[in-house]
Amino acid sequence: MSYPPTSAILLAGGQSRRLGQDKALLDLGQGPNIVRIAALLKELCSEVILVTDFPGRYSHLGMEVRWAHDRLPGQGPLVALEAGLEAATHPFALAVACDLPFLNVQLLRYMLEKDRDYDALVPRWRGKWHPLHAIYARRALAQVRASIARGERSLEALLPHLQVHPLRPQEIRRIDPKGLSLFNLNTPQGLAWARRVAGLRS
Repeated sequence: MSYPPTSAILLAGGQSRRLGQDKALLDLGQGPNIVRIAALLKELCSEVILVTDFPGRYSHLGMEVRWAHDRLPGQGPLVALEAGLEAATHPFALAVACDLPFLNVQLLRYMLEKDRDYDALVPRWRGKWHPLHAIYARRALAQVRASIARGERSLEALLPHLQVHPLRPQEIRRIDPKGLSLFNLNTPQGLAWARRVAGLRS
């Protein structure tokens, strides 16, 4: 590897209310999302930490991961990130959500190889931050806890309190021209679109 040992945090909480089914278990043709993503992260990082809001929720899938649990189940991704950073054994952690069906190994490796002069490296695409496809310094844990104490639950609320290095659109476009790796499954319409794309790609 041409980058320091890095932890990986796979966030698999949430209720999937808009989609109506567990996003982690969706299969677009290569096995459940969570299993496929965990295996991909294992290729890139020396440890994979799976954060879930209910102990044992996915234990039957036999993944090679370390387990971490939200201290405030159902309270959003900021609390899940806290659990992951607490469990991480390396100074930096790559954090991704379980509902990203088109993760790009080359883009993730590019992020991992960049100089680590930040609290967070976060993609900026089409005018939006993508903090569930990002690298966080473990030292950001203090600010994560402070945000939770303020009653915040979204990662977007955390970013103004960190030294954020944006992964710019032109960097993303060189590797992933359509930004597919940043697409997340949230709605039945999005799932139908993702299945069409997955079918075309296969």
